[in-house]
Amino acid sequence: MSDVLEVRLPAPAGQVSVMRLVAVVVGAVLSVSVVIALLTQDLASLDRVDAILLAAAGLLILGWGVVGLIGNNARLRYDGVLRLDPDGLALHTGSAREGGWAHLAWHDLERVEVHWWEIVPPFVEDPEHLPVLRFISRDDTYIQATGDHVQSRALAGAFQVEPASAALIAVLGCSSQDALWQLGAWLGEHQHEVPVEIGAPPDLP
Repeated sequence: MSDVLEVRLPAPAGQVSVMRLVAVVVGAVLSVSVVIALLTQDLASLDRVDAILLAAAGLLILGWGVVGLIGNNARLRYDGVLRLDPDGLALHTGSAREGGWAHLAWHDLERVEVHWWEIVPPFVEDPEHLPVLRFISRDDTYIQATGDHVQSRALAGAFQVEPASAALIAVLGCSSQDALWQLGAWLGEHQHEVPVEIGAPPDLP
């Protein structure tokens, strides 16, 4: 395995919501079919009222889907980037404009944690339990941060840690197993003395 690893960390709110896509399709089909029926069928007065109400419902469903797809305001919608090399680690979170890098040398790293947390709006669209990757430093003054860390400052309040510490937190999407496997394999080969603490997923109903 290479001495340098760079891996993308999928954002939990970055994926397109399947429910929103379904809503767009169902709403569009419902609205169009009802409008066609109104224009081509000789409907009785009560049937026309029912059809108009059905078309309105279709438009509402369509609007909900479209707004969700184009108006994703969840804070955790940008993929992170993790870079590991012989000197230390670097983590980029947030957008290109409102994000930044946090750097930490290996000798200043206390441990690596992967635990499941319940993440709630406005970080994601709906509350869900997600894996959270944290690099815990021996002292926050060892963390070198560059760029704007809007997301990290918000996470600092949610996790009740200092902003510098929050810059080394990545909340991951459900498709992050491959990234975590690569991280574990790299640490095992190059930095096997670093303690890694992995929590079990929650036993949800």
